[in-house]
Amino acid sequence: MLFKEKINYKLPGCRPDKLHQDQAAGWNAYGDFYITMGIAVDENRMENAALSFLKSGNYEKRLMSEEWCCLSEADPPYQPEDDYVLLEADPGDVIFFDSYVPHGSPANTSDRSRRNIFLTFNKLSDGDMRAKYYQDKWAKYPPNEVKNARPGGSYRV
Repeated sequence: MLFKEKINYKLPGCRPDKLHQDQAAGWNAYGDFYITMGIAVDENRMENAALSFLKSGNYEKRLMSEEWCCLSEADPPYQPEDDYVLLEADPGDVIFFDSYVPHGSPANTSDRSRRNIFLTFNKLSDGDMRAKYYQDKWAKYPPNEVKNARPGGSYRV
């Protein structure tokens, strides 16, 4: 069942995304397991912030940090470096990952944008949580407006 959708824009000069689990973004309020389908719109390369994932599959299906916390303050490459893989992708390529796999991305040091579409699905047995998720998100993190922009451009997934 579709839980949420978003487009991630990583513009030239954009900061790295810290190592994290998507489940830590308050999703436990709606369900305990999600699958995300990522669709590459642009080339995903090291220079323009391709995603980096723990490659072993030997991670527990549980939160490894407190909610809203990243797993590490370190920027990619994550350590131990051999445990992570940078997934380079071409436009139209599709990747799937669950809400517990540790991942992040380096800074976009190129002159090219990196856009990806993400569709996240919850278990059918958890019900249709999409409307409630977006109502809660709107109440807690309203969209930026020029006259009321949040300090530092903060925004949470």
